[in-house]
Amino acid sequence: MLQIKNISKSFGKTQVLQDINLNVSDGELFFLLGPSGCGKSTLLRIISGLEKNDSGSITFNGIEWSTVPPEERNIGMVFQQYSLWPHMTVAENIAYGLKLRKVAMEEQRVKVNEALKQVGLEGFGPRKPGSLSGGQQQRAALARALVLNAKLILLDEPLSNLDARLRLELRSEIRMLQQRLGLTMIYVTHDQEEAMALADRMALMNGGVLEQTGTPEEVYHSPKTAFAALFFGKSTLLPAKVISVNGSIAVIALGAAQFSVKLNSLYTPANNEKVSLVVKPNAFTFTDSTLNTIKGKILFNEFQGTHFNSGIETDLGNLTITTETAPPAPGQPVNLALKTELLSIVPLKQEG
Repeated sequence: MLQIKNISKSFGKTQVLQDINLNVSDGELFFLLGPSGCGKSTLLRIISGLEKNDSGSITFNGIEWSTVPPEERNIGMVFQQYSLWPHMTVAENIAYGLKLRKVAMEEQRVKVNEALKQVGLEGFGPRKPGSLSGGQQQRAALARALVLNAKLILLDEPLSNLDARLRLELRSEIRMLQQRLGLTMIYVTHDQEEAMALADRMALMNGGVLEQTGTPEEVYHSPKTAFAALFFGKSTLLPAKVISVNGSIAVIALGAAQFSVKLNSLYTPANNEKVSLVVKPNAFTFTDSTLNTIKGKILFNEFQGTHFNSGIETDLGNLTITTETAPPAPGQPVNLALKTELLSIVPLKQEG
């Protein structure tokens, strides 16, 4: 449905987007994810037509959008700030786009009532936005986007102003609504948990560059870069060296220990190459064996209800690990084994 090719954008001497290439399919909930300042909101504004790209192209259903003004792109937008007119009723806010399109009054009424029903705000039409809670105002903003029968809906940090309980509630509603209506949505967030829970696919961005695209499972389990590995799941990067590569299996040396690691299709290291081993917190287990283990000493333990967090001092640096079984007491020496199915390799992280 949407093809983004070689999009770049600078503000003065600061480049905020560099050669971004993405495809978004019809009916897909696609996330633009990354830290603040990575360029994701700028990319969303370029898609909407509110910002002009310096180079590259955006094609929607076969139509190149460079000369198509924002009001003709048939896009619905939902912002972090609800952007509801305070002097209008909820119904009038939702109907505003229909009014600009000169839709007949009776048709406006029918469409507004249907949109209110879709977002769970039946009966709220006569009220003013100021009388609504934050969650209700965001539902009204979503209804305003839905009422136009937009082919594409863009959401820019839509839940960041809500408390934790409301965020969980409304994100589930957005996902169910998107699936029920078969909507195509592009959703900007910095919240990894939000993206992992909702996305069909995601694009992870950093410093205006696209780090990786894929499903949440692909990006989490098979990171392409050190940034992608560290962005999800509190992983640890440990410097290692490749001893040999045989097909999809690499044997790597980590200190005095050796491990076999399954490679993903995104990166195949060379023999003797220095790499970063991505180790998730739950990849460690305590063992009595001394073969192919990491030796350390317990610094602290934290009971978290379903698991324990432990700080471990090792020759590779201090590690924080997660285990389901009770760890030894602080000060005790330990041997750590690694679950090889939870390991992956990325190019060596460059310091600085």
